[in-house]
Amino acid sequence: MHETADQKHVSVGPLEPHFYEAMMQGVELDPTMADRRMPEEWPELRNELAEKFISRTRDDWQERFERTDACVAPVLSLSEAAGHPHLIARESFLDVDGVVQPAPAPRFSRTPSAVQSSPAEPGERSAVVLREWGFSASEIDALFDSGAAQQGG
Repeated sequence: MHETADQKHVSVGPLEPHFYEAMMQGVELDPTMADRRMPEEWPELRNELAEKFISRTRDDWQERFERTDACVAPVLSLSEAAGHPHLIARESFLDVDGVVQPAPAPRFSRTPSAVQSSPAEPGERSAVVLREWGFSASEIDALFDSGAAQQGG
C-alpha cells in the first residue's frame, strides 16, 4: 500500500478472542476469514484486513468502533490528541508558555509531578544532546551545516 503524507491511520490490536471477534464484526470480514488464526494463515488474513481498512477513512473507522471492545483506535497527531475528549478529561496535556505538551507522567496522589521549566526552543539543546549521544564536534557541525540537525538561537 502506498501512503500519502495526509493519510490517517488506525491502530489495531485485538489480542484476546472477544476483542478479535468484535474487530472482525466491525470490519464485516467474510466469516471464513474470521476463523483464520493460525500463523500460516496470517499473510492472507493480513492482506484481507489491509484491504478492508484502506476502504474507509480513519474517521469512519473511529465512528464504527467508538463504542466497541474491538481494540481499534485512531492514530492521532499531537494537536488532535490534545483536543481529544478522553485526554482532556484526564488532563493528559497542558499548555506551558503557549506550547501544548504532554503532562508529566506518571502521576501519583501523594507525590504530584509538575513541569520544571518552560519548553525549549527548537534546536536549543541540539548540540548538547548530540554530544551526550557521542557525536564529535566536527560531526555536530556537519549535521548543522547539512540541515539534518537544527541549531537554536
